[in-house]
Order: sequence, then C-alpha cells, then structure tokens
Amino acid sequence: MHLLKSIRNNWINQIDQTFCFPSITGNAVKACFAHLRQLYDSERSAVLKLAPGLTWTALHPNNTQRQNVKLALKIFDEKNVSALAQFGTRFQFDTTGTSNFILTIIHFWKIMNVKNPIKGHQLKDDFCTPIRSLQDGKLQWLTNFYDWLCAWERLQLQPRHGCLSKETMFALKQTVLGAKLLAQYL
Repeated sequence: MHLLKSIRNNWINQIDQTFCFPSITGNAVKACFAHLRQLYDSERSAVLKLAPGLTWTALHPNNTQRQNVKLALKIFDEKNVSALAQFGTRFQFDTTGTSNFILTIIHFWKIMNVKNPIKGHQLKDDFCTPIRSLQDGKLQWLTNFYDWLCAWERLQLQPRHGCLSKETMFALKQTVLGAKLLAQYL
C-alpha cells in the first residue's frame, strides 16, 4: 500500500507532473498527470462519466489525503485507462503513455494485493490469483516489471524531472524482486 501511495505522490511531485519512462521499444514515453485532470474537468458536470472514480480530492490531495490508499486507487483504476483512450481520441491527445503507466501500476497492485486464494476467480482476473507454480505468467510479468524499473533508472533523470525518487525506486525494485524470489522459492 505504501508503494502505491509513493508512486502516486512522486507523480504529483514532479516539476511538470510528468513521468518519463522507457517503452518496450526503448523510446522514452511520458505519463502526464495533467491528462487525468483534463479528463476530470471534461466530465465534471456530466451525468454519465467514463471515469466515475476520479474526484477533485483524488487529483488534488492535501498532505493528509496523500496517505489515503483509496484516493490513490482512484488514480490507478482500470476505468481511467479506457476513459483516457476515449478522451485522447475525442480531443486528439496522445494519452497512451499515461494509460500504459496506469495499467502497469494496476497490474503490479493486483499481483501484490492477493489476500484471498479465490479472489481472482471471483473477479475473473488472472492478475488477482495467487502465484501457484513456476510457470505462472505473473512471475514473468514481475521479471519484466523489474527489468522495466531498471531501464527507467538507467535513464538517470534528475530528481523531480520525470522519475521516481531514489527511495521509492529502491523500495519498488526490492519489493518486486523479493516477491518474485519468494514466490519461486515457495
């Protein structure tokens, strides 16, 4: 939970509230927090919303609200991913970097937040199932996620200029690697 909040807080604390991270092809991609705010502003008075979980408080948390996991989960919500795609198409913005970043963090959260062995079955979501074998695709996903974090770190961006803080990056890498190795051992 702490890492999820730290990622969101790091994103908000960027000078331009934009992360610059490597894509699968190696090119730099940007995730702009402003896309979520623009999406919220475009839907604020609408009765039907593509991103119903986005709220003013989730997008502009004060120091106390930054510690609230539920507000962080309103940012990292699958509905926001599809809403950003629709929003980008409608207003001719490229929101793919933001969508991909949010989806990546959602997958990380789902893998790490399995508290019930039947959760994935109930939600019909493989990312929410426990890792039960060495051939489980979530182990490969964690490996790819760790490699992605390392590639992001190798960009050597200045603090608050597109990257996670050193402390958050270290904690995230250690958590991912530890979870993967522990799952393989067990």
